[in-house]
Amino acid sequence: MQSGSRDYVVVTFSPQPSVAEFLRRIVDEAGFAGQATSTVDDLRQTVHTLAPDAIVYEIGFPFTDNWHQLNDLRALATLRHVPFVITTADARELYRRVGVPAIELFRKPDDLTEIRTAVLDAIATTA
Repeated sequence: MQSGSRDYVVVTFSPQPSVAEFLRRIVDEAGFAGQATSTVDDLRQTVHTLAPDAIVYEIGFPFTDNWHQLNDLRALATLRHVPFVITTADARELYRRVGVPAIELFRKPDDLTEIRTAVLDAIATTA
């Protein structure tokens, strides 16, 4: 087991680079080592390179594409055991899609304490 939360690597994803970076700053402020990604290819490469402990995945517009991408990503062998923490600005879309495997689902704005707790809980679930 790792000693402190800074030892945990958390990759953030959003199709909007500014949102991915915003989430990375939240993850960093929560005490994790964050890395932002904004394309699926970048996410795959970053996961391969860093072997993160968790992924904070933002579901944004276009919602259908993001949900399909999430399902495709969860099917990859390299991501099968990496927990996802899902966040979105659209609560209706989030609740409509609850069947997607996720430990926590958040509506924005993101709360630093909630994100930190969710990431630690997600990591503990897979440990």
